[in-house]
Amino acid sequence: MFKKVASLLFALIGINAYAGCDNSIDNLTDPNIATDCFREGKFTEALKRADAIIQLDKKNPLSWRFKGEVLFQIEKYDDAVKAFESAERIGGVGTEEIFFWRALAYYNSGNLSKANEVFNNYLKADDNSPAMVARVNAALAKINGN
Repeated sequence: MFKKVASLLFALIGINAYAGCDNSIDNLTDPNIATDCFREGKFTEALKRADAIIQLDKKNPLSWRFKGEVLFQIEKYDDAVKAFESAERIGGVGTEEIFFWRALAYYNSGNLSKANEVFNNYLKADDNSPAMVARVNAALAKINGN
């Protein structure tokens, strides 16, 4: 499958501290610990934390993106699509490439037509970066066996 290792949110929100994945209830909504859990491959714990963080602020697109990336890593692609869609609806910084994640989640769930649709809709827009257009075209070629 065309599975991409998550780039996560480190660069987007500047998380530099590394305290490790602590399963303490006291720190359940600490995004630094949530990302540490992800980085350590403790995806169940990361997902629990993502849900808790979203409960604090349902309108934070980066929290939804993070949840989508965790779900993607544990191969819950349909749920990942829903999380990515939530982030896209909210929009803002850090959501520009979520369509790509969503397309890959569709592809990995076996829905090639939806993956193609998402990628092709992106290509129809007028304000795309040349670098992203190249990534999308490469992904389309790969998922379509070209």
